[in-house]
Amino acid sequence: MELEKLREEIDQLDEELIDILNRRDEVVRRIAAAKAAHKRQVLDPKREEALYHRVRQISRRKDMDGEYIRNLFQLILQHSRKIQNAII
Repeated sequence: MELEKLREEIDQLDEELIDILNRRDEVVRRIAAAKAAHKRQVLDPKREEALYHRVRQISRRKDMDGEYIRNLFQLILQHSRKIQNAII
């Protein structure tokens, strides 16, 4: 059935998304170590604003809902700060 094949495709995409998020978390841990070594704060408002601007532009190019993407990245950044705060 076509529906089952589509669901399998979604399942595969979900796994790939989780793999990418896991790789992102690994990089966040390395960033936290670098920040700790240089006595930098976890929160970098200029960096976060630049990230929101960049993903907003990407979402426009890909004709995606910008609010959805911003909300998604807010959650990702909250998680990133949580990881960094545990390390620094």
